[in-house]
This record gives sequence, C-alpha cells and structure tokens, in this order.
Amino acid sequence: LAAIAKDVRRKVEVALERKRKAASEHRTFRSKRHHLGFTARLALSQGRTAIFPTQLTPEERRTEVRWLRNRQWLCLVAQNAAGDVVGSATLSIGQPEALLPPPWPSTAPWRAYVSNISVIQPHRR
Repeated sequence: LAAIAKDVRRKVEVALERKRKAASEHRTFRSKRHHLGFTARLALSQGRTAIFPTQLTPEERRTEVRWLRNRQWLCLVAQNAAGDVVGSATLSIGQPEALLPPPWPSTAPWRAYVSNISVIQPHRR
C-alpha cells in the first residue's frame, strides 16, 4: 500500500508540474501578444507605422491547444477525519464526442469527464 501511495504521489506531482508549466508558458505567450497589440495601437496613435499581431500560425495554435489540454483537469482527494486519504478521482473537461482529436476543430459539446475513481474498501457504500 505504501508503494502505491508513493507512486500515485509521484505521478500527481509530475502532472501538477506539467500543469503549472503549461499555465506559465500560456500566460507568457498571451502577455507578449497583448504587448504587441498595445505597442501597435500606440504607434498608430502617434502616426507611426503599426504592425498588429496576426492570427496564430498552425504551430502556435497546436501549442496553445496543448497548453489548454494540460490545464483542463483536477485531481479530487477525499480525506477522513484523521486526515488519511480515503479516495480520489480525476475530473477533466473535453469533447468526448468529437470525431477527430485535438488540434482539429470540433463543434461537439464540451463535457465534464470523471475518471480514475478509487476509494479504499472500508469507505465504500
């Protein structure tokens, strides 16, 4: 049981690090694009030539989709009164009915998806 707990803890730490990194990279990317837009508006207001940011390239769009996909999940953990972990589940957001996987666009509805549900035996109903 201790080995399983250690393995789960390591996997959650790795996933949380990926999520944190994706959030940071996406925030930096959006900030740079906003800065380019503000700089272009300032240049235009001063009568200089303005270069506005264009649409995302296919590579930038794929990267942005990857960042969003890495951020669209939560790991829920249940504890008893003593503070021991008694269960866990993963909640994610996705388009399970999409015909093609990301990065291809889809009109399929976004849905919450619960997976990896585990509860230790004494706490099951």
